[in-house]
Amino acid sequence: MKLYFAALLALAAPSAADVLDVRGPSPDYQQISDAVTAAVDGDLIRVWPGNYAGFSINDKTLTVIRALSTGTVQVNGACLIENLSPGRHVEMTGISASGKTDYGLHVRNSQGSVRVREGQFWGANDDTGTWDMPWAGVRVDTCKDVELVFCTAAGGSCNGWYGGYGENGVSAYNSTLSLFNSTFSGTGGSTGWDAGDSGGDGGHGVSINTGCLVFISGCTLVGGDGSDADPSGSAWGGYGSGGNGGWGIKGMGKALVQDVTFDPGQGGSSPDSSLNGNNGQNATHAQYLPGKKRILRSSALLDDSELLTLRFVGVPGDRVYLITAAEPGLRFHPVRGPFLVASPPSPMSAAWRYMGQIDQSGVLTVTLPAPQLNPLGHTTLHFQGAFMKGKNYFGSSSWSAILDTAW
Repeated sequence: MKLYFAALLALAAPSAADVLDVRGPSPDYQQISDAVTAAVDGDLIRVWPGNYAGFSINDKTLTVIRALSTGTVQVNGACLIENLSPGRHVEMTGISASGKTDYGLHVRNSQGSVRVREGQFWGANDDTGTWDMPWAGVRVDTCKDVELVFCTAAGGSCNGWYGGYGENGVSAYNSTLSLFNSTFSGTGGSTGWDAGDSGGDGGHGVSINTGCLVFISGCTLVGGDGSDADPSGSAWGGYGSGGNGGWGIKGMGKALVQDVTFDPGQGGSSPDSSLNGNNGQNATHAQYLPGKKRILRSSALLDDSELLTLRFVGVPGDRVYLITAAEPGLRFHPVRGPFLVASPPSPMSAAWRYMGQIDQSGVLTVTLPAPQLNPLGHTTLHFQGAFMKGKNYFGSSSWSAILDTAW
């Protein structure tokens, strides 16, 4: 196994890369935003539990990771990742964000790769009493390769005006997304206020617009409920309509769905039953793939004296192969799912190694010695499981930040 990792270290972050601590016992910075501004390509930003302001990453390769397995890193504002050039990538683990006047997480205009895990994201509410609207929990615009795994996202609530619609858990435009083992929830619409007002529609779990390709495995997708029309009639005697319930997946983009739980929203009511809102449905433009979810979870942060733990979740009888690379990348297979790790010059140059077979528990746990690093070195390795049982399914990817013990 040492030889297996050794070839990867030559592809790791350059030796000039640094580890920047945000708060903690020896802080370099007090805010994530300051560390991001100071960071250069390949740096790792280690964030101690606490509350932080929003931040943006513009065309840098960075790993941003929660320093401790316990405690919460809460960003009070948006996390914005944008303009990643081809070959640049961002990994973010254990960071949660609640948008004040924006999305919780916004990824846009990126040809590189973005990997997000163990985050909770809430869109901003409309609490202003104006015609502003709430925000989605996560928005992805014009991006080539984004993965969310072990995350939750929910749209903001429409509290500031009446008859407004709820927001989506995830809104995607002209992008390719891979979503694993997460929960995405639309919020409910708000009730009509003036006589005869209609209720607002519920938000969708995931909204995918034209130009999107989304692979969704092992997720729960919740639509928000449509709200009720105002119970009193208008001056001319008419009633408003009940709001429509949100869908699990809605939009003109394409969704590939495997082992997903749908919970669409209920339509709101109207005093005129012919104007009741429609219940939400599971999905539009979805292709349902056979098989169960396949998931990989690796140690998030460790030093090179520790053991690396890999936990594969699949189907009893699966033969499991570990794919390892020094950087992420996407090549999509229409049946087996997204191939999410890569090594130059092509994804198939990544290293593969047989790990074992999944037993009746549905879980295979493997521990390996971490690769040994140079003094004050660090690297982020990317992993994905290939699960073979009649067919070959690619599971979720994972990544581990590994530090020399001197850090």
